[in-house]
Amino acid sequence: PPLGASGERCAYSIVGMGKLGGRELNCGSDVDLILFYETDDGSARAPSGDEITLHEWFTRFTQRLTSTLEDVTEDGFAWRVDWRLRPEGSRGPLVNALGAAERYYEAWGRTWERAALVRARHVAGDPAFGAEVQSALSPFVWRREVNPRIAAEMAALLHQARAELSSDPERDLKLGPGGIREVEFFVQALQLIHAGRNPGLRARGTLPALDALLFA
Repeated sequence: PPLGASGERCAYSIVGMGKLGGRELNCGSDVDLILFYETDDGSARAPSGDEITLHEWFTRFTQRLTSTLEDVTEDGFAWRVDWRLRPEGSRGPLVNALGAAERYYEAWGRTWERAALVRARHVAGDPAFGAEVQSALSPFVWRREVNPRIAAEMAALLHQARAELSSDPERDLKLGPGGIREVEFFVQALQLIHAGRNPGLRARGTLPALDALLFA
């Protein structure tokens, strides 16, 4: 087991993002995940008996979890797994200690990362540590100041997604005008602008968030 410096098992939280976090999965969805663990102070043992860092242990754990869910067998597969919403996206480490993630978000976090965390929800691991993760990341996501420029930034992200992923936006139900992604970005933009001062707007699902915004 991965042990912290005190000898206690190192806690971790798998955070569901996107449609998983918002409880909006459909049969064609990827499962968007991030894994945070408690500390880098400690170690674990590899099957060979060699001592390894906690970062390496949780990296291997995450790789095995991914293959368990998405490798195709004679019975098919469970879910496609996507870890690209983690800090620094696909360029960043696969897993992060919570302290390292906090430092990253504080210094380098971008609007798309704030928007992604709007629907973040603990889905596996230690529930108490999951609550600690949510509390630690909340100040990054929910800012007290009202910043209308977020709407323009989210619109730019939507335009970028259309250019990169859709060959025919007019017929694309997900990325086209009035499509699913546009609705999601519209809702998240309003949440990021106003929910720092109004916690009642911090709904994870798109439809509950629309209701909250309508009656705010």
